Amino acid sequence: MSGEKMQVISCAFHGPIGALIWIPHQPGMSPGFAFGCADGSIHVYQWAESSVRTIRLLIPQQKQLIDCNYFQSHYQYFAQELVHDGPVMDIKFDTNFGRLASVGNGFPQVSELLSTDGSE
Repeated sequence: MSGEKMQVISCAFHGPIGALIWIPHQPGMSPGFAFGCADGSIHVYQWAESSVRTIRLLIPQQKQLIDCNYFQSHYQYFAQELVHDGPVMDIKFDTNFGRLASVGNGFPQVSELLSTDGSE
């Protein structure tokens, strides 16, 4: 682990994050994570495929431009839903059925994740 930030995800409008869970690869879905916020919302992000980006660099000593390719991978927004009237206190993921269970304001809630291709 290098300690370098890979990506910053902001949810400033939803209040502090109170719970987070990793979601393993599921049929039709990339792996990712879900987190619950103080406003009762749950946000789901999934891993995006790597893409190649090219940047042009100037090497002053040689007075030439070179193209550098690098791979860019990140988590992308998948879904968000308001599921509780208060802060989300805990989240669990069921790998058998692809469902998120959360607790907020003393009440449980079960949410089903749908794959990116629309199938369950």
